[in-house]
Amino acid sequence: MILSIVIILIGLLGTAFFAGTETALIALLRDKKRLENLPSSISRWLDMPENIFSVTLIGTNISIIVASSISAALFIRFFGEIGGVYSLITISIISLIFCEVLPKSRALSAPESFAMFASKPFNLAAMLLKPASSVTNALSGAVVKIVHRIVKPAPPPDWSDLELVTRKGKIDLGSSRNALLLLIFEFANRTAFDIMLPRTEFTVVSEDTPLPRVVEFAKRRKVGRLIVESELGEIEGAVDTRDLISGKYSILKDAITEPFFVPEGTSVINLFAEMDDSDTDFAFVVDEHGSVTGGVSFESLIDFLSGVPRGSRRAICGRTATGYIVDGFLNIEQLESIIQTEIPQGPYKTIAGFIEELNHNIPAEGETVYWNNWSFLVLKRNPRSILKIRIEPVQDKYQKPA
Repeated sequence: MILSIVIILIGLLGTAFFAGTETALIALLRDKKRLENLPSSISRWLDMPENIFSVTLIGTNISIIVASSISAALFIRFFGEIGGVYSLITISIISLIFCEVLPKSRALSAPESFAMFASKPFNLAAMLLKPASSVTNALSGAVVKIVHRIVKPAPPPDWSDLELVTRKGKIDLGSSRNALLLLIFEFANRTAFDIMLPRTEFTVVSEDTPLPRVVEFAKRRKVGRLIVESELGEIEGAVDTRDLISGKYSILKDAITEPFFVPEGTSVINLFAEMDDSDTDFAFVVDEHGSVTGGVSFESLIDFLSGVPRGSRRAICGRTATGYIVDGFLNIEQLESIIQTEIPQGPYKTIAGFIEELNHNIPAEGETVYWNNWSFLVLKRNPRSILKIRIEPVQDKYQKPA
């Protein structure tokens, strides 16, 4: 009897061990920051996650089968045939709480320390179970191949098909999201070369030019950015003229930002992501030989993606006899100062975004949106945003349509 109880306890401990070890290793596999400092005894398992599952599944099944079989025999000896039911209930409750929930919770709370503790016995178990593990991996691989041959996966959707159903309204995610999908389709094949400012149109200064002369030149030409070249005509970087005019730098070389280069074939969507990640305001476009052929500023890229003509992003506010006509890019702070009313916080930074949030989509031209005794009439829009709005107070709340 004592030997049977010992075997049951060993089986249950084995089940808990394999369950906790699997959870700890998978948790480490998902946390890439911890992978660099792990010993080889653990990292080699993370390089082959399929082996983790085969070893833990085989170990868990052997352990629970041994514990359940001995337990059933022991209970039947004391309680007769009904003892099998008692054994099933007892082992199920114990294995659920003490062999699944508790070890997995511990492994999740401290996966690295749990894996370090379990690495040696787990490697020993893997060595003992290697024949069974190899057979299991081979059988599962064969089954997967057979299933793939019988049930062929559906081919990935074609971009042109997605664009077609979106334009025809077969996909309805709301007008704002549909517009975003169409924006992606529209610019999927557009590249940095398509939108760049040619190098021949750069406003260029030499790196040896005295700073006062550069400042005077920038003021006279009224440019926001200068491209700095060496004596040999090589690009040294770009300079924001506002920093020069403000007196932030005493020499030109200190104001030059390190050049950021992108290939001509870079898609505009990837270009946006790369410039945003690198926190750069200007990208030099190079051809296959590495020669600079043009440049793209982050501002012009935003204008291009938003469908707004270059240079028209400055929010304009004009007064009318009864209200205001404003640009869609008017920010919330400016709107609050105009209507003398606090705007509630939300997922928007401009009046266009605010109106879209109120209406749950982009209103049509001529459509009016009401909020807090103010009316917002959409005068002009494109498929992706509101461009021009008329703001007027609604003196009588009963003037609002029901």
